[in-house]
Amino acid sequence: MGYGGFRMQITFQFNSDKALQAVAYFLSCAQGPLDKAKLMKLVYLADRASFIARGIPITGDRHYAMKLGPVPSDTLHLIDGEYFPVNQSVYNYIHLDNYSVSLTRNPGEDLLSEFERGVLTAIWKEHGRKKTIPLCRETHALPEYAETFIEGTSTLIPYEKIAQHSGNPARFWKGRPVISVEMAEQIPSPFAPETDL
Repeated sequence: MGYGGFRMQITFQFNSDKALQAVAYFLSCAQGPLDKAKLMKLVYLADRASFIARGIPITGDRHYAMKLGPVPSDTLHLIDGEYFPVNQSVYNYIHLDNYSVSLTRNPGEDLLSEFERGVLTAIWKEHGRKKTIPLCRETHALPEYAETFIEGTSTLIPYEKIAQHSGNPARFWKGRPVISVEMAEQIPSPFAPETDL
């Protein structure tokens, strides 16, 4: 997506410790195990809501459009024990049994701001009691997913696309994403030179 000779590239640094606390927050709300696919949708929706509201996601993850809906890729790798350098040590806090995730020891909430805890609570209240497949289908209707998903692939959902469809002029204004001061402090330079000038 080009804007005035530049290609937007809004990216954030994934924070595995915050992602683990967000996952644990949802598992605590559930008071029991959650289906992994449903848990990933909840994390995506929370990152999306946080980004739309303040320009910064909770986890900093990269999200991909896949068959069952949007997936926060690094959080998924974290849950699967495949995120370096955390790897298997994540299982000090959670237990993965096939596709079921449960909490064995709470990592706390100290890395989550009051705002972020509020976002997680709101997402749980709205979506926490939904079954996995209906929730997946619901995320298929999100415009950034619908415009990005290609059958048989895993395609990055750009934050610019979320901003474009956010309805929030603080995220997207006059045909381009808005880079706020707070966002700029959290991301690398959002512009990469066009290669086809």
